[in-house]
Amino acid sequence: MTELRRRMKEDLQLAGYSPRTVDSYIATGWSNGVKPTLLTKQLLDDIVLLKLGK
Repeated sequence: MTELRRRMKEDLQLAGYSPRTVDSYIATGWSNGVKPTLLTKQLLDDIVLLKLGK
């Protein structure tokens, strides 16, 4: 796991996200070709909602 991915995972965990949500956010950001340095919570929320069709 890269340092950036590890930090993002820790930040999400510290923010109180469930393990499943954390894993989904990590996987979603990287699988959509978004540069990790540009990921924000809002962007990840938007990506997840788009994938869910909402």
